[in-house]
Amino acid sequence: MDIEGFANPPQFPANGKDDEEDASGEGVTIKSQSAAELELEAQLEAIEDQEVGDDPVRLYLHEIGKVHLLTADNEKTLARKIEEGKRIDELKQQLQKAGRPPSATEIVLAMAGEIGRANNLISLLQEELGLNTTDRFVASVSDIKNRSNIDGVIDQQLVQNIAQRLDRPFPEVEQAIINLSIDCALLPDEVLEEISGNTTLKSINDRTIDPAFVEKVGELTAGLTTLREKQEAIYEFVRDQIKDDNYVFSTGREDMWEYPDDILKRGFGGYEDKFMLLLTMLRAAGTPQDDVRFIAADVDGNDSWIWVEAYDGSTWWILDPFEGYEFTSTPKDAFYQAHTVIVLWWFNDEGYFRGE
Repeated sequence: MDIEGFANPPQFPANGKDDEEDASGEGVTIKSQSAAELELEAQLEAIEDQEVGDDPVRLYLHEIGKVHLLTADNEKTLARKIEEGKRIDELKQQLQKAGRPPSATEIVLAMAGEIGRANNLISLLQEELGLNTTDRFVASVSDIKNRSNIDGVIDQQLVQNIAQRLDRPFPEVEQAIINLSIDCALLPDEVLEEISGNTTLKSINDRTIDPAFVEKVGELTAGLTTLREKQEAIYEFVRDQIKDDNYVFSTGREDMWEYPDDILKRGFGGYEDKFMLLLTMLRAAGTPQDDVRFIAADVDGNDSWIWVEAYDGSTWWILDPFEGYEFTSTPKDAFYQAHTVIVLWWFNDEGYFRGE
Protein backbone atom coordinates (compact mmCIF):
# COMPACT_ATOMS: atom_id res chain seq x y z
CA MET A 1 0.00 0.00 0.00
CA ASP A 2 1.36 3.45 -0.88
CA ILE A 3 1.44 5.40 2.36
CA GLU A 4 2.44 8.55 0.58
CA GLY A 5 -0.95 8.56 -1.17
CA PHE A 6 -2.58 9.67 2.07
CA ALA A 7 -2.53 13.43 2.26
CA ASN A 8 -4.38 13.38 5.55
CA PRO A 9 -3.73 10.18 7.49
CA PRO A 10 -6.60 9.08 9.74
CA GLN A 11 -6.72 10.33 13.32
CA PHE A 12 -7.42 7.87 16.11
CA PRO A 13 -8.99 8.75 19.41
CA ALA A 14 -6.66 9.55 22.22
CA ASN A 15 -6.40 7.42 25.36
CA GLY A 16 -8.22 4.50 23.66
CA LYS A 17 -11.68 6.13 23.92
CA ASP A 18 -14.58 4.92 21.79
CA ASP A 19 -15.53 6.72 18.62
CA GLU A 20 -18.73 8.09 20.09
CA GLU A 21 -16.75 9.83 22.84
CA ASP A 22 -14.25 11.49 20.45
CA ALA A 23 -14.33 15.26 20.83
CA SER A 24 -13.41 15.60 17.15
CA GLY A 25 -17.00 14.74 16.20
CA GLU A 26 -16.46 11.26 14.72
CA GLY A 27 -19.36 9.93 16.87
CA VAL A 28 -21.73 12.42 15.30
CA THR A 29 -20.78 11.12 11.90
CA ILE A 30 -21.70 7.57 12.92
CA LYS A 31 -25.11 8.70 14.18
CA SER A 32 -25.75 10.50 10.93
CA GLN A 33 -25.11 7.27 9.10
CA SER A 34 -27.73 5.50 11.28
CA ALA A 35 -30.29 8.17 10.41
CA ALA A 36 -29.49 7.71 6.75
CA GLU A 37 -30.07 3.98 7.06
CA LEU A 38 -33.48 4.61 8.65
CA GLU A 39 -34.37 6.98 5.84
CA LEU A 40 -33.34 4.35 3.30
CA GLU A 41 -35.50 1.72 5.04
CA ALA A 42 -38.48 4.10 4.96
CA GLN A 43 -37.97 4.59 1.24
CA LEU A 44 -37.80 0.86 0.70
CA GLU A 45 -41.07 0.36 2.67
CA ALA A 46 -42.74 3.01 0.56
CA ILE A 47 -41.62 1.24 -2.60
CA GLU A 48 -42.86 -2.06 -1.17
CA ASP A 49 -46.27 -0.55 -0.33
CA GLN A 50 -46.48 0.78 -3.88
CA GLU A 51 -45.71 -2.67 -5.26
CA VAL A 52 -48.32 -4.23 -2.92
CA GLY A 53 -50.89 -1.71 -4.09
CA ASP A 54 -50.37 -2.79 -7.66
CA ASP A 55 -51.10 -6.43 -6.83
CA PRO A 56 -54.59 -7.15 -5.34
CA VAL A 57 -53.49 -10.46 -3.83
CA ARG A 58 -50.44 -8.96 -2.16
CA LEU A 59 -52.55 -6.02 -1.01
CA TYR A 60 -55.06 -8.39 0.64
CA LEU A 61 -52.31 -10.37 2.36
CA HIS A 62 -50.57 -7.18 3.42
CA GLU A 63 -53.72 -5.68 4.95
CA ILE A 64 -55.05 -8.88 6.55
CA GLY A 65 -51.74 -9.23 8.34
CA LYS A 66 -52.57 -6.06 10.27
CA VAL A 67 -55.82 -7.50 11.65
CA HIS A 68 -55.89 -9.58 14.81
CA LEU A 69 -57.31 -13.03 14.16
CA LEU A 70 -60.42 -14.21 16.03
CA THR A 71 -59.94 -16.77 18.74
CA ALA A 72 -62.21 -19.80 18.97
CA ASP A 73 -64.18 -18.10 21.76
CA ASN A 74 -64.49 -14.93 19.68
CA GLU A 75 -65.88 -16.91 16.75
CA LYS A 76 -68.46 -18.64 18.98
CA THR A 77 -69.57 -15.34 20.51
CA LEU A 78 -69.88 -13.67 17.10
CA ALA A 79 -71.81 -16.61 15.63
CA ARG A 80 -74.12 -16.58 18.64
CA LYS A 81 -74.89 -12.88 18.24
CA ILE A 82 -75.63 -13.38 14.54
CA GLU A 83 -78.07 -16.21 15.33
CA GLU A 84 -79.73 -14.14 18.05
CA GLY A 85 -80.21 -11.23 15.64
CA LYS A 86 -81.72 -13.53 13.01
CA ARG A 87 -84.07 -15.02 15.60
CA ILE A 88 -85.33 -11.61 16.75
CA ASP A 89 -85.88 -10.55 13.12
CA GLU A 90 -87.87 -13.74 12.54
CA LEU A 91 -90.13 -13.06 15.54
CA LYS A 92 -90.58 -9.43 14.45
CA GLN A 93 -91.69 -10.52 11.00
CA GLN A 94 -94.25 -12.90 12.50
CA LEU A 95 -95.66 -10.20 14.77
CA GLN A 96 -95.59 -7.43 12.16
CA LYS A 97 -98.18 -9.24 10.08
CA ALA A 98 -100.76 -7.37 12.13
CA GLY A 99 -99.62 -4.18 10.38
CA ARG A 100 -97.63 -2.54 13.18
CA PRO A 101 -94.13 -2.94 14.63
CA PRO A 102 -94.12 -5.18 17.71
CA SER A 103 -93.11 -3.85 21.10
CA ALA A 104 -90.29 -5.35 23.16
CA THR A 105 -92.91 -6.83 25.50
CA GLU A 106 -94.65 -8.58 22.62
CA ILE A 107 -91.35 -10.04 21.41
CA VAL A 108 -90.55 -11.37 24.89
CA LEU A 109 -94.05 -12.86 25.18
CA ALA A 110 -93.60 -14.49 21.77
CA MET A 111 -90.33 -16.05 22.96
CA ALA A 112 -92.01 -17.35 26.11
CA GLY A 113 -94.84 -18.79 24.02
CA GLU A 114 -92.38 -20.52 21.66
CA ILE A 115 -90.63 -22.08 24.66
CA GLY A 116 -93.96 -23.26 26.06
CA ARG A 117 -94.94 -24.82 22.74
CA ALA A 118 -91.62 -26.71 22.72
CA ASN A 119 -92.56 -28.65 25.87
CA ASN A 120 -92.22 -32.04 24.15
CA LEU A 121 -88.79 -31.13 22.79
CA ILE A 122 -87.70 -29.86 26.21
CA SER A 123 -88.81 -33.12 27.84
CA LEU A 124 -86.69 -35.16 25.44
CA LEU A 125 -83.70 -32.82 25.86
CA GLN A 126 -83.94 -33.30 29.62
CA GLU A 127 -83.75 -37.05 29.16
CA GLU A 128 -80.95 -37.01 26.58
CA LEU A 129 -78.79 -34.51 28.48
CA GLY A 130 -79.44 -35.90 31.94
CA LEU A 131 -81.17 -32.75 33.17
CA ASN A 132 -83.71 -32.68 35.97
CA THR A 133 -87.03 -33.85 34.59
CA THR A 134 -89.56 -31.08 35.17
CA ASP A 135 -92.43 -29.37 33.41
CA ARG A 136 -91.91 -26.12 35.33
CA PHE A 137 -91.18 -23.20 33.02
CA VAL A 138 -88.56 -21.33 35.07
CA ALA A 139 -86.61 -24.46 36.02
CA SER A 140 -86.60 -25.73 32.43
CA VAL A 141 -85.40 -22.42 30.99
CA SER A 142 -82.72 -22.03 33.66
CA ASP A 143 -81.35 -25.52 32.97
CA ILE A 144 -81.15 -24.86 29.23
CA LYS A 145 -79.53 -21.45 29.82
CA ASN A 146 -76.77 -23.13 31.82
CA ARG A 147 -76.06 -26.03 29.45
CA SER A 148 -73.19 -25.70 26.99
CA ASN A 149 -74.36 -28.85 25.14
CA ILE A 150 -76.82 -26.82 23.05
CA ASP A 151 -75.06 -23.46 23.28
CA GLY A 152 -72.50 -24.07 20.56
CA VAL A 153 -71.90 -26.87 18.10
CA ILE A 154 -74.87 -29.16 18.64
CA ASP A 155 -74.19 -32.87 19.07
CA GLN A 156 -75.47 -34.43 15.86
CA GLN A 157 -76.21 -37.73 17.61
CA LEU A 158 -78.37 -35.83 20.09
CA VAL A 159 -80.36 -34.31 17.23
CA GLN A 160 -80.68 -37.70 15.53
CA ASN A 161 -82.01 -39.37 18.69
CA ILE A 162 -84.64 -36.68 19.26
CA ALA A 163 -85.64 -36.58 15.59
CA GLN A 164 -86.31 -40.32 15.68
CA ARG A 165 -88.37 -40.08 18.85
CA LEU A 166 -90.42 -37.16 17.54
CA ASP A 167 -90.66 -38.72 14.05
CA ARG A 168 -89.64 -35.39 12.51
CA PRO A 169 -86.98 -34.52 9.90
CA PHE A 170 -83.44 -34.02 11.18
CA PRO A 171 -83.04 -30.40 9.89
CA GLU A 172 -86.36 -29.39 11.44
CA VAL A 173 -85.39 -30.77 14.85
CA GLU A 174 -81.93 -29.23 14.69
CA GLN A 175 -83.40 -25.78 13.95
CA ALA A 176 -85.98 -26.24 16.71
CA ILE A 177 -83.18 -26.93 19.22
CA ILE A 178 -81.25 -23.86 18.01
CA ASN A 179 -84.36 -21.67 18.34
CA LEU A 180 -85.08 -23.06 21.81
CA SER A 181 -81.52 -22.38 22.96
CA ILE A 182 -81.62 -18.81 21.62
CA ASP A 183 -85.08 -18.08 23.07
CA CYS A 184 -83.97 -19.27 26.51
CA ALA A 185 -80.76 -17.23 26.32
CA LEU A 186 -82.58 -14.05 25.25
CA LEU A 187 -85.40 -14.32 27.80
CA PRO A 188 -84.47 -11.68 30.42
CA ASP A 189 -83.77 -12.88 33.96
CA GLU A 190 -86.14 -10.16 35.19
CA VAL A 191 -88.98 -11.89 33.36
CA LEU A 192 -88.14 -15.25 34.91
CA GLU A 193 -88.15 -13.63 38.35
CA GLU A 194 -91.73 -12.46 37.80
CA ILE A 195 -93.00 -15.91 36.77
CA SER A 196 -94.15 -18.22 39.52
CA GLY A 197 -91.95 -21.25 40.09
CA ASN A 198 -95.04 -23.45 39.78
CA THR A 199 -95.97 -22.16 36.31
CA THR A 200 -95.74 -24.98 33.78
CA LEU A 201 -94.58 -24.93 30.19
CA LYS A 202 -98.12 -25.70 29.03
CA SER A 203 -99.69 -22.89 31.04
CA ILE A 204 -97.18 -20.39 29.61
CA ASN A 205 -98.18 -21.60 26.15
CA ASP A 206 -101.85 -21.16 26.99
CA ARG A 207 -101.27 -17.58 28.11
CA THR A 208 -99.33 -16.32 25.10
CA ILE A 209 -100.65 -15.57 21.63
CA ASP A 210 -99.81 -17.96 18.84
CA PRO A 211 -98.20 -16.24 15.82
CA ALA A 212 -101.02 -17.74 13.72
CA PHE A 213 -103.44 -15.54 15.69
CA VAL A 214 -101.45 -12.42 14.81
CA GLU A 215 -101.23 -13.58 11.21
CA LYS A 216 -105.04 -13.82 11.04
CA VAL A 217 -105.36 -10.25 12.31
CA GLY A 218 -102.88 -9.13 9.67
CA GLU A 219 -104.90 -10.91 6.99
CA LEU A 220 -108.13 -9.19 8.09
CA THR A 221 -106.59 -5.71 8.19
CA ALA A 222 -104.34 -5.95 5.11
CA GLY A 223 -104.58 -2.83 2.97
CA LEU A 224 -106.47 -0.83 5.60
CA THR A 225 -104.83 2.38 6.73
CA THR A 226 -106.87 3.93 9.56
CA LEU A 227 -107.44 2.46 13.00
CA ARG A 228 -111.21 2.79 12.57
CA GLU A 229 -111.12 0.70 9.36
CA LYS A 230 -109.12 -2.03 11.10
CA GLN A 231 -111.44 -2.01 14.12
CA GLU A 232 -114.52 -2.40 11.94
CA ALA A 233 -112.93 -5.26 9.98
CA ILE A 234 -112.15 -7.10 13.22
CA TYR A 235 -115.61 -6.45 14.63
CA GLU A 236 -117.38 -7.76 11.51
CA PHE A 237 -115.20 -10.88 11.46
CA VAL A 238 -116.01 -11.78 15.08
CA ARG A 239 -119.70 -10.99 14.57
CA ASP A 240 -120.12 -12.93 11.30
CA GLN A 241 -117.48 -15.68 11.31
CA ILE A 242 -117.35 -16.77 14.96
CA LYS A 243 -120.58 -18.66 15.43
CA ASP A 244 -122.68 -18.45 18.58
CA ASP A 245 -122.30 -21.41 20.92
CA ASN A 246 -125.97 -22.31 21.24
CA TYR A 247 -125.34 -24.75 24.10
CA VAL A 248 -123.75 -22.07 26.27
CA PHE A 249 -126.45 -19.57 25.27
CA SER A 250 -129.23 -21.98 26.33
CA THR A 251 -127.74 -23.61 29.44
CA GLY A 252 -125.41 -20.98 30.84
CA ARG A 253 -121.68 -21.29 31.35
CA GLU A 254 -120.30 -24.11 33.48
CA ASP A 255 -116.68 -24.06 32.31
CA MET A 256 -114.01 -21.36 32.46
CA TRP A 257 -113.62 -18.74 29.75
CA GLU A 258 -111.64 -19.86 26.74
CA TYR A 259 -108.38 -18.35 25.52
CA PRO A 260 -108.66 -16.22 22.34
CA ASP A 261 -106.42 -18.58 20.33
CA ASP A 262 -108.71 -21.50 21.08
CA ILE A 263 -111.87 -19.54 20.27
CA LEU A 264 -110.44 -18.51 16.90
CA LYS A 265 -109.39 -22.08 16.06
CA ARG A 266 -112.73 -23.54 17.12
CA GLY A 267 -114.78 -20.93 15.26
CA PHE A 268 -117.57 -20.54 17.80
CA GLY A 269 -118.12 -19.33 21.36
CA GLY A 270 -120.47 -17.94 23.95
CA TYR A 271 -121.02 -14.34 25.01
CA GLU A 272 -117.82 -14.03 27.01
CA ASP A 273 -115.81 -15.90 24.38
CA LYS A 274 -116.76 -13.56 21.55
CA PHE A 275 -116.14 -10.46 23.66
CA MET A 276 -112.76 -11.82 24.78
CA LEU A 277 -111.76 -12.61 21.20
CA LEU A 278 -112.92 -9.17 20.00
CA LEU A 279 -110.92 -7.41 22.73
CA THR A 280 -107.73 -9.35 21.96
CA MET A 281 -107.98 -8.95 18.19
CA LEU A 282 -108.60 -5.20 18.50
CA ARG A 283 -105.39 -4.90 20.54
CA ALA A 284 -103.47 -7.02 18.01
CA ALA A 285 -104.76 -4.75 15.23
CA GLY A 286 -103.13 -1.72 16.85
CA THR A 287 -105.75 -0.31 19.24
CA PRO A 288 -103.81 1.26 22.16
CA GLN A 289 -104.07 -0.42 25.55
CA ASP A 290 -106.07 2.41 27.12
CA ASP A 291 -108.49 2.60 24.18
CA VAL A 292 -110.19 -0.78 24.55
CA ARG A 293 -111.63 -2.62 27.57
CA PHE A 294 -113.95 -5.42 28.64
CA ILE A 295 -116.85 -4.07 30.75
CA ALA A 296 -119.25 -5.79 33.17
CA ALA A 297 -122.04 -3.48 34.37
CA ASP A 298 -125.43 -3.06 35.98
CA VAL A 299 -127.76 -1.37 33.45
CA ASP A 300 -131.12 -0.13 34.73
CA GLY A 301 -131.01 -2.62 37.60
CA ASN A 302 -129.87 -5.62 35.51
CA ASP A 303 -126.37 -6.67 36.62
CA SER A 304 -125.68 -9.23 33.87
CA TRP A 305 -124.55 -6.86 31.10
CA ILE A 306 -121.15 -7.20 29.45
CA TRP A 307 -119.63 -5.51 26.40
CA VAL A 308 -116.42 -4.22 24.85
CA GLU A 309 -115.72 -0.50 24.67
CA ALA A 310 -113.33 0.79 21.99
CA TYR A 311 -112.08 4.23 21.00
CA ASP A 312 -111.47 4.85 17.28
CA GLY A 313 -109.55 8.10 17.69
CA SER A 314 -112.56 10.36 17.95
CA THR A 315 -115.46 8.40 19.47
CA TRP A 316 -115.95 5.68 22.09
CA TRP A 317 -118.23 2.83 20.97
CA ILE A 318 -119.99 0.02 22.84
CA LEU A 319 -119.50 -3.11 20.74
CA ASP A 320 -121.78 -6.16 20.66
CA PRO A 321 -120.43 -8.67 18.10
CA PHE A 322 -123.78 -10.32 17.43
CA GLU A 323 -126.32 -10.44 14.64
CA GLY A 324 -128.33 -7.25 14.24
CA TYR A 325 -125.59 -4.93 15.53
CA GLU A 326 -123.13 -2.69 13.68
CA PHE A 327 -119.87 -1.18 14.84
CA THR A 328 -121.57 2.22 15.07
CA SER A 329 -124.84 1.00 16.60
CA THR A 330 -124.11 2.25 20.11
CA PRO A 331 -122.07 5.39 20.86
CA LYS A 332 -120.89 5.14 24.47
CA ASP A 333 -121.93 8.66 25.51
CA ALA A 334 -125.48 8.23 24.15
CA PHE A 335 -125.86 4.84 25.88
CA TYR A 336 -124.67 6.13 29.25
CA GLN A 337 -127.03 9.09 28.98
CA ALA A 338 -130.04 6.93 28.06
CA HIS A 339 -129.50 4.37 30.84
CA THR A 340 -128.45 4.13 34.43
CA VAL A 341 -125.06 2.43 34.10
CA ILE A 342 -123.02 1.22 37.06
CA VAL A 343 -119.71 -0.37 36.02
CA LEU A 344 -119.10 -3.38 38.27
CA TRP A 345 -115.68 -4.34 36.99
CA TRP A 346 -113.53 -4.05 33.88
CA PHE A 347 -110.14 -5.10 32.55
CA ASN A 348 -107.62 -4.49 29.81
CA ASP A 349 -103.90 -5.21 29.36
CA GLU A 350 -103.07 -3.10 32.39
CA GLY A 351 -105.11 -5.17 34.83
CA TYR A 352 -108.45 -5.94 36.47
CA PHE A 353 -110.38 -3.15 38.22
CA ARG A 354 -113.60 -2.80 40.21
CA GLY A 355 -115.98 0.09 39.60
CA GLU A 356 -115.27 2.98 37.27
